[in-house]
Amino acid sequence: MTESIPNTSVQMNFTFTTPADMGFRSALSDMDTAEIALSSIVYFAGLLGNAVVIYIIIRNERMRTVPNVYIFNMALADGIYCLMGPLWMSFRVIDWIWLPGSIVCRTMHYLQFMTMFGSSCFLTILSVQRYRSVVHPFQYMHRRTVPRAVMYSGLVWLAVLVLSVPCGVLSHLVVQDSVQVCVYASPSGTDVQTFGVILQSYVLVLAFLVPLCVVTPHYMLLQNHMRGAGQTTSVFKARNRVTRMVLVVSAVFLVTRLPLHLSRLTLTASRGVASLPDSLGFILRLLYDLDPVLNPLVYVFQGVKYRAAVVQACRCRAKINRISPSGRKYRRSQPRYPHRDTSRLQAVSMRSRTESIWLAERSLSVRSNWVG
Repeated sequence: MTESIPNTSVQMNFTFTTPADMGFRSALSDMDTAEIALSSIVYFAGLLGNAVVIYIIIRNERMRTVPNVYIFNMALADGIYCLMGPLWMSFRVIDWIWLPGSIVCRTMHYLQFMTMFGSSCFLTILSVQRYRSVVHPFQYMHRRTVPRAVMYSGLVWLAVLVLSVPCGVLSHLVVQDSVQVCVYASPSGTDVQTFGVILQSYVLVLAFLVPLCVVTPHYMLLQNHMRGAGQTTSVFKARNRVTRMVLVVSAVFLVTRLPLHLSRLTLTASRGVASLPDSLGFILRLLYDLDPVLNPLVYVFQGVKYRAAVVQACRCRAKINRISPSGRKYRRSQPRYPHRDTSRLQAVSMRSRTESIWLAERSLSVRSNWVG
């Protein structure tokens, strides 16, 4: 069985046809059931992994570095995306019948593209920051501070909010045969297929091509610099680990998102002539959803500090203060540092106090003799 694009899907939900042309089915097929089950697992794993990354960065002060500020925002965008996934899946279960209303329809599409643009933008900034910190470590040092990274992140979110406005404004509820569906409606006087190509191109350029054109040359120059440097210091090795981690994240971004973007743009531009098998469309959508799941795994396996922080967060530590049966904390009867000799410490403290008093009295006597 084949489906002609535009195809209604969770991750993109690019629908440019009327509900009658969407091929709605009264019952879910085995392919739909498998996709819902696997996508639910992917969304849950992605939400859990990104939540752990956010918790680690907030909890540990030594993790609050400039790269981790951008990684934090990437995890936030991916976490919101994974949080919205089950909502789209629930509408797929009921055959895409939209119940909440027009405001929720616009909000869902707006947040969907906001998280997509946000993840791509922060990956781009992280790549540029890695290039500058390795190739020009002293030239941009005054700009590589955590407050500046937070400020830049705020500006990026502001730009992302603006770029996502068209996607939210163009979302409408279409009613046909007493079925209400949330779709993208073309403006009056605009051809549906032309509108679909424009919107697909808009998303492809901003969410994929622009980040790709920025990330690729920076990492090519960075790899050439690291090959020619030949340094073996601990600082260089630490920078190399962070750079390798960001490089793997960029590769995951390329492999998981490029196939779906290209297939949707090609099928939309073909005006229904080309078609995509259901099985291949299922694989491409699932591959796209794997990007938010793989990013936290890359952080943990490529970053030494992330591994240590995860182990520390999972390890159950004994509390310093014991809890009494009544539930109240009480102080230990033994000294906090039993290996230390407290009597000796008290003697040293008393001696220093006596010497300070003697010096004060002597200075007063000398001053009185000088005045007299």
